[in-house]
Amino acid sequence: MISATTIELGGVEIIEYKAPLFGKDDVQRGATLTREDIQAAPTRDVKSVAAQAASVFQKDEGDDLNVRGSRADATDYYVDGIRIRGSQKLPQSGIEQVTAIVGGTPAQYGDATGGVISITTRGPSKDFTGGLEVVSSEMFDQYGYNLVSADLSGPLMKKKLENGGEKAVLGFFLSGEYQSEKDPDPSGIGMYKLKDNVYQDLIQNPIELYQTSATSFGSYNAAQYYTMDDFEKVKTKNNVKQIGYRFTAKFDYQPAEFTTFTLGGSFNTNDRRSYAINRVAYNFEENPQIIDRDYRVFGRLTQRLASTYKSEKENSSVFKNVYFTVQAEYSKNQQINQDPVHKDNLWDYGYIGKFSRTSSPLYFAIDDTTREQIGYSNTFDFQAGGMNSIAEAYTNAAYGAFNGAGVNVSSLDQIRSAGGVRNGDATNSVMAIWEGVGNLRNTYQNFDNDQYRVTLSGNADIKKHSF
Repeated sequence: MISATTIELGGVEIIEYKAPLFGKDDVQRGATLTREDIQAAPTRDVKSVAAQAASVFQKDEGDDLNVRGSRADATDYYVDGIRIRGSQKLPQSGIEQVTAIVGGTPAQYGDATGGVISITTRGPSKDFTGGLEVVSSEMFDQYGYNLVSADLSGPLMKKKLENGGEKAVLGFFLSGEYQSEKDPDPSGIGMYKLKDNVYQDLIQNPIELYQTSATSFGSYNAAQYYTMDDFEKVKTKNNVKQIGYRFTAKFDYQPAEFTTFTLGGSFNTNDRRSYAINRVAYNFEENPQIIDRDYRVFGRLTQRLASTYKSEKENSSVFKNVYFTVQAEYSKNQQINQDPVHKDNLWDYGYIGKFSRTSSPLYFAIDDTTREQIGYSNTFDFQAGGMNSIAEAYTNAAYGAFNGAGVNVSSLDQIRSAGGVRNGDATNSVMAIWEGVGNLRNTYQNFDNDQYRVTLSGNADIKKHSF
């Protein structure tokens, strides 16, 4: 049975509120992107995510950031409070939030002259959770994009509460990511490359020789007579593959309600081939290998003073919300720039082979019984070293021409004039634009930076002021 009921409503007071243009205590300017924002973003690069904030400029995907017109090196990056000197790459599933500070920089960030990008990684969850993501374009295009990402989180230790429930005392979060790309920055209109059979012929016969005198030869690059029929259009650049692994871990331990210990770290490695426009036509096999490795680990203690977190009725003190944090951290950034075959075998760089000199004395006949030595006759022989086979083909071709004409090689300058390559030499360019095939990049670099840091921060609210 339905009965009619009358309810008397009290008065409703409408209070109009208008947000102030500037908050009295809010001098920091920027934006914070949450995990939901990051997951929805059409990029997995942290810097590209931060570029969504106002006053932050990024020229292209993955490039450095310019904040309010400052130079890129004026932008500082922090991960869990650790100042980053190497790569900022992290597994996307391991990022909790990204904050871009473009003005009113807090004192804790020290001497930042541009902006600050602060990244916070995810912490443990009270229940066991996990995720797996697999992405691949191998079956659908030529870009060769592959991604595998996984994360796992949960409690390791719990304690009983007075109300019968449970509370996690020790928890963990782990995340990892593998990513490979055939071309991390493909052209929107495609690229031209030598057809495979043309390239194979080029590396075996890089130069054509012609005789300039009875004892000398000249040469020209075989590549300078190629036409469009020798090239084909492709979607990706040659030999620029990139492979990366990224891991993060964090453990939280809360032995008491107002005490928290955190131990965390991350590892990132990226193996790529460096691209240069002057190598793209003929000498792409000499693209150097660049390996970046970043290690970070930190320990943090956060202690809150229990008496200052009571309600206003229970706490008569002028001090409220008092806490301090001590963090110790270590980070290591390493970059290796090398030939992918020679690596740190420094004597293999630029080595073409062994040039052996045989000297025979030269005499001038003064009379029938007297001769005077006037010098030496030199002969240079060559034995390929096998370390740089394409560059060796230049020298083999030059020696083949001299031997075929019955001309003695009395000076290594003859070999160079004929287009051959001596130890440490560069091959001749093509049309003064492109590197000749086999041109050696005789560079090995190993950068290793270590950083140790201890920070202390805290907070105390005194009446209406926060310190």
